[in-house]
Amino acid sequence: MERSLFVILLGLLVAGLAINYNSKYSTEVFAFRSVFNGLVYFNKYFGMKEGDPTTQMYGVTTQNWKHLSVEAQTYFNLIRFNNAKKVNDPVILRQNVNLNMAPPISLYNVLEKEEVSSLRNSKFVKLRDSFYLDFGKSKTAKTMLLIHGGGGFAGVHDGLQIRSIVEFMSNRLNSSLLNILSVNYRKMPLTDVEKKDNKNFASSFSEQVNDALEAYKWLINEKNVNAKDIVIMGDSFGAGIASSLLLRIAEDQQLDMPSSAILISGVYDLSGQMAASTMNEKNNLLCTRELLAVMEKLYKTETNLSPLNTWKNANKRVHSTKLLAVYSKDEEFTAESVKFLEVLNEIEHPSVKVIVDEMMPHIYPLLSYYIPEARATMQRIIDFIDE
Repeated sequence: MERSLFVILLGLLVAGLAINYNSKYSTEVFAFRSVFNGLVYFNKYFGMKEGDPTTQMYGVTTQNWKHLSVEAQTYFNLIRFNNAKKVNDPVILRQNVNLNMAPPISLYNVLEKEEVSSLRNSKFVKLRDSFYLDFGKSKTAKTMLLIHGGGGFAGVHDGLQIRSIVEFMSNRLNSSLLNILSVNYRKMPLTDVEKKDNKNFASSFSEQVNDALEAYKWLINEKNVNAKDIVIMGDSFGAGIASSLLLRIAEDQQLDMPSSAILISGVYDLSGQMAASTMNEKNNLLCTRELLAVMEKLYKTETNLSPLNTWKNANKRVHSTKLLAVYSKDEEFTAESVKFLEVLNEIEHPSVKVIVDEMMPHIYPLLSYYIPEARATMQRIIDFIDE
């Protein structure tokens, strides 16, 4: 009798897990999270010893990480172990960057989704929390224009960025963020075949900014979104495009400026030299020197378009857009964020907020499922949007 009851309960558990898996996760995400959560429990029970995280994927931490949550230490250990083998092939680098660690967009986690054919199938979604009330005072719904990172040659519009934000928002009630348009801007080509395909690949940084500008205009003209209700958000290289997009909008007197912009772990130097010369090896998790070398080669003729240069002569219309800069003191592009903030101070931008955390990796707010510290920062980002 007991054995039969056990078999029934086990069957119900397996069925429940299968239903949950099929409705929420991809195989890739389900497998990664199962391994990660198992390692977290192992490390909490058996503890973690100081050592070289590249030697094994669990149980190893460093002196620099010990003050962080076990979840953060586990994630850092796992990623450092997986990245121990250096990759020089740009195509393989692109594939590695494109790996997803968050659930796919589906009607399970959004109310509506749309592939925008005129924007190379950029993804437009309507979040589940479709009405915002703050103690009886209604606030206008916000729309996010999301520009993903990836060094300009990698990353996907339907990847970690939009997926992690949608997942976070599915557990957040009462927010003004209603819609997200994740831009499928053209990536820089890596092969001769890609170089001949200007429809799907860009030939310059300027073309990538143009793609983002077209998405901004689409929101205004096709979705009838007021510019004052648009929030531009970019991470890593996407933050570089986002900051350049703001300058492009400011130069067009026919376009209104967006209400705000969020720049996460921004890449503001197209030459890659600043990051290469200041790379923090003790916490280098997501960006490699090999990736920087690819960037340097792709943009070597456009370094004058680096936001660190162009923002020094910014049209004063950019002052009407509130800015939030988010970065870690201990990541690959820390120096670029610090320098960009100095430029903003030089031009006397009146509304700049900064979130700085310690020992967090590149683009850490997008890792909110895995790292409690990242969840806290993502909460502050959404609070900024709701202001």
